[in-house]
Amino acid sequence: ARSGVDGVYTATQASRGELTYLQECASCHSETLAGLEANPPLVGETFLRRLAGRPVSELFEKISRSMPQDAPGRLSRQQYADVLSYMLSVNKVFSAGSRELPGDSEALTQIVFDKDLR
Repeated sequence: ARSGVDGVYTATQASRGELTYLQECASCHSETLAGLEANPPLVGETFLRRLAGRPVSELFEKISRSMPQDAPGRLSRQQYADVLSYMLSVNKVFSAGSRELPGDSEALTQIVFDKDLR
């Protein structure tokens, strides 16, 4: 299992993810990830509490199967991993390191959100 101390994404990957997020996600979830209208925030205590103790693969699968809302699954698995890296970087729950976050659900089961997220 990889921990946040190990670095689970690269800074370059999170930057790519930010660009994809702004193009594909911000219109519904806001440029700051704070959510818009009925679309939930992707940052902050409420968001993090739902993830506590869960593997990163669950969030990856959720977004890759249901987003963007108007065309679920339209992005490549690597683009979803990049967006997820950006979300992790903004939430500061994992650190950047030398290895990219993979676009592979099985590998992502090895990365688990801390049980004490808030």
